[in-house]
Amino acid sequence: MRDLVIITDLDNTLLDKKTYNFKPAINTIEKIKSSNIPLIFCTSKTFAETLYFQKEMGIKDPFVVENGGAAYIPKEFCIKSVGAPKFEGNFFEISLGTSSEELEEFINNFSSSRKVEIRTFLKMTAKEISEITGLPVNLAILARERDFDIPFIFKGSLEDFGELKKEAEEKGYLIQEGGTFYHLSGLHTKADALSKMFEFLGKRFKEAFKIGLGDSMNDLEMLKWVNYPILVSGRDNPYVSSIKQEIKGIKIYEEQGPKGWNSAILDLLRKEGDKNG
Repeated sequence: MRDLVIITDLDNTLLDKKTYNFKPAINTIEKIKSSNIPLIFCTSKTFAETLYFQKEMGIKDPFVVENGGAAYIPKEFCIKSVGAPKFEGNFFEISLGTSSEELEEFINNFSSSRKVEIRTFLKMTAKEISEITGLPVNLAILARERDFDIPFIFKGSLEDFGELKKEAEEKGYLIQEGGTFYHLSGLHTKADALSKMFEFLGKRFKEAFKIGLGDSMNDLEMLKWVNYPILVSGRDNPYVSSIKQEIKGIKIYEEQGPKGWNSAILDLLRKEGDKNG
């Protein structure tokens, strides 16, 4: 089998949208690990949340957080030494993002000046986040630890939202639509963080056949970046048409979350095995 790298979103992709479990994919995750195929999380989740799910699955590979706000490479990975990113704890950190404090200030100023209600994660309690997302409170606490990306609910008019996007662009910020929330960040995407991260990883990663799995518009650039893009949770997914227009030939699995993820990866591994048979 040729060298593979699997790059995956988490929410409503590898994780169930309501329960956040990954049970339907457990056996396939174990197969990936035993085959030494890197499994890179590329998510809107925070550093703390991502580490939590890595530990739950026994994954120790590099990962991208907060829609490309930063990438983290475990210290045991061989990386390019010249111009290496800063070392934080047990990880090399590659930061691309604008600080959450600056982003929150921008949203607060817009909300006050336009008299529009905008509910950000930082304005919500962990209990509120839990009620909206279905996250257990302990994970909702981790979800509030934002460094580079502000999830928010917008309660104004379409005209007001258009003005928000315009002012964000003028400031050099980006608004992306996720599965439940809008996200405000600096001008970076998941693909930007992956590109930067792969500069520091060895030949094994750079030359591998890259598979990407996602479910929404904030995965679009990541799905364009990989060699083999897959959209899961295709049934009743409002983003299918837009993503199909952007990525010709993208593979679509209608099953939700980890069921679709599992089917997609098993089909791919089967095809790879047939090629080597």
